[in-house]
Amino acid sequence: MQADHKVPSKTTRVLLIEDNSGDARLIKEMLGDARGNSFQLEHTDNLTLGLELLQKVSIDVVLLDLSLPDSRGIDTFTRLHAKETDLPVILLTGLDDEVIAVQAIKEGAQDYLVKGQIDSILLGRSISYAIERHRILEELKTANQKIIEHEKFSVLIEMAGATAHELNQPLTVILPTVEHALSKIDEHHPLYGDITTLEKQCLRMADLVKKISEITTYQTKPYVGSVQIIDIDKASQPSTTKKQQPFPTT
Repeated sequence: MQADHKVPSKTTRVLLIEDNSGDARLIKEMLGDARGNSFQLEHTDNLTLGLELLQKVSIDVVLLDLSLPDSRGIDTFTRLHAKETDLPVILLTGLDDEVIAVQAIKEGAQDYLVKGQIDSILLGRSISYAIERHRILEELKTANQKIIEHEKFSVLIEMAGATAHELNQPLTVILPTVEHALSKIDEHHPLYGDITTLEKQCLRMADLVKKISEITTYQTKPYVGSVQIIDIDKASQPSTTKKQQPFPTT
């Protein structure tokens, strides 16, 4: 009988910034007891050392106490978040810190846990949810940035098209006039060289306007794909031929 081989789960790297040794020990035990999750814990007892450690070690999530020897209250989160905006942060609070914790959530923290009300299941779930929420938020930010860039690009394309149109209007008058003037004089005329130069520049401008128009037309032209209507009832029936035809694609 073949043995079952379980694929090892990804280890989540946690940084705990907590100055109370008893609370730190409990968090470590809870992470060890969390089912279905594998955690690697780093621990510091003050914010300064925590920020230094984040520069050296790759971390997935931070558990942050709001009452530390070198920082207290909302400033503790603000200082960390200012330097590590790409990390999800879960706050560890006392009952009297909940108002501050809610304020920190509004400023970017992912969650808060009240000390004395945490167990291994709650802690593991909170960490998993915090990482996932943070990932989704980052994807939304990236998507939103792409939308903004696309809108800016669309505005530039529209402006280029409008500019090409405005440039083309005088060219439709100037170029025929120049060509008509050249047809009325010979190459020995004192103005022949100047008019010839003017004609070349007009043709150069006309070619540039044409290229801009082609680019803007291509960029703004909607995609029109082929559409094939399929009778679902007939398509779901078994084929009567010996060789079944492949499903039509477009």
